[in-house]
Amino acid sequence: MKKIMLAFLPLALVLVPAQALARAYTFPGSVCQPVASSAGCVDYSVYGVNNICAASIVVECPLSISTLNISNTTVSLARYFAYDRNTTLNLSCTLERSFFSGEPVFSAVASTVGGGAGSDVQTITFTSAVGQGATGYWHARCSIPGSQSGAFSYLSSIYIATTE
Repeated sequence: MKKIMLAFLPLALVLVPAQALARAYTFPGSVCQPVASSAGCVDYSVYGVNNICAASIVVECPLSISTLNISNTTVSLARYFAYDRNTTLNLSCTLERSFFSGEPVFSAVASTVGGGAGSDVQTITFTSAVGQGATGYWHARCSIPGSQSGAFSYLSSIYIATTE
């Protein structure tokens, strides 16, 4: 019986892909909350969080990333999905990581390009986040431009993938 089990062990090890430990986190726009000055202009829908006022608003999005192997886990991809319906202002997000003590360790800004009524969803990548350690407190602070001609801009979701 031991010989049969030993014969299948190498096969079982081959069938487990090396990327099996990677994790992906998707945070819908509904996790984002307005900063105090933007509270009356935020609305939520199936598209995410949007701005119903003419002036830009700011929302804060907590991004809870949990890892098992704290010291070796890094970010392999970070991006957000947005509908930019404003022709003059872009939807921009600042992705930040800080130690649990509050000390900031990483920050990256990325913005949509163009936009206007009827614009399709844009995928915006934080390229400098790749390789960052995943431990600590992650959050995004996003500026959503005001509505224009009845068209609303939306932050749909934020996606982060890690190596563990």
